[in-house]
Amino acid sequence: MYHHPPDRLDRKYFKPLWDLMRERAAIMAKDGGSWEAQQSDIAEWAWKTIDGMYPQPTSMPPAPKEPGFFGSTKKYRQDMRRYYETYDPQYFARRDVGLWLMTCSEGCLRDAYHELRQPAATVPVASATVDRGDLLWDSQGGRPEPMATCSPRQAEYLAKAWMEYLGATGCKVSQATRDGGVDVDSKHFVGEVKHHAVPVSPGIVRQIVGVASMEGKIPVVFSRSGYSAAALEVGRRGDAALFTYSFEQGTLRAASPQGEKALKLGLLSLTV
Repeated sequence: MYHHPPDRLDRKYFKPLWDLMRERAAIMAKDGGSWEAQQSDIAEWAWKTIDGMYPQPTSMPPAPKEPGFFGSTKKYRQDMRRYYETYDPQYFARRDVGLWLMTCSEGCLRDAYHELRQPAATVPVASATVDRGDLLWDSQGGRPEPMATCSPRQAEYLAKAWMEYLGATGCKVSQATRDGGVDVDSKHFVGEVKHHAVPVSPGIVRQIVGVASMEGKIPVVFSRSGYSAAALEVGRRGDAALFTYSFEQGTLRAASPQGEKALKLGLLSLTV
């Protein structure tokens, strides 16, 4: 169960924070670890995020003294509220939004663990009955169809379906935990999938280019939200096939010269 976002949270932050929580949960579930350690990581991330959104004052006067044995707890609470309202008005936003981030992050992590326990066959991917048309390559599967929803794990299977449609052979989605930086592996290609709400950074492209070089394969990246200019340059120099996908529309667009060639002639054209 997820709590509604607190009234103190500016609504422009809600969608980016929600997407980020789901993405972090998917990564944490794949990496594994104890629940206590992951709760600690969530708390640390939540309060660092809050400090960035609602900075604390650099200095504050002494806080009201706590009531003694015969003191009034009610009056102390009223004094503390006036103290924060006067000297640190962002305190209440940090408190409410921080607790919301922690609660929802733990819920997203539970959902991610539940999803990873589902058999791979239950993850919806493309139908193999779609008419292939006049393709210039030997497709290994049907063209992926539009999907109503798509989680980060489902996006990996969607990328596998696109690679097979483009002619890649021996495609396998990596295990859910510690995949070594590769989401989809095949005979000639290593694929990385980023189901993020923000463009892919150059570090992500650089990592998969390095993995591909070590394994003697060709790097392929699938991004939901495109790439930064620096990431595009790294992809071009690393001869990576960069793609941007839309699971809602069932489309795939090239974002690099190698990607454009693959869409015209199939992925195996990159091996010659």
